[in-house]
Amino acid sequence: MSPLRALLLTDVVDSTKLSQALGDGAMATLWAAHDRAARDLLPAWRGREIDKTDGMLMLFDTAADAVGYALAYQRALGGLEPPLKARAGVHVGRVALRHNSPADVALGAKPVEVEGQLDQWLSLLAFLRSSTPVGFSK
Repeated sequence: MSPLRALLLTDVVDSTKLSQALGDGAMATLWAAHDRAARDLLPAWRGREIDKTDGMLMLFDTAADAVGYALAYQRALGGLEPPLKARAGVHVGRVALRHNSPADVALGAKPVEVEGQLDQWLSLLAFLRSSTPVGFSK
């Protein structure tokens, strides 16, 4: 059986609207700053980036680390120029990891895939589209 782990999914609020207002170049610079801030927090909270879009999917061994990361991430985003806001949802459950081959990674595959229950992921995604800034599922 897979071990219990915590998945954190973030979603930057109004990123499409902000991208349209700033333009491609300024938004690319802002995304680079976002990604740096988000990734710089991972070691302190023992997290691992799994995937990225206009938010991130990260894996933690404990819920406490995932929540600590989410709170630090919110603070870090507030320090960007312009400041960003993000929703964050934590799911704790049995998670299996599947490692892709180096050949597949060279072709663009993610190094690690997370395997889990689709209905829980869909609930978490629906939650992130709500107005609540932080949420949990199990």
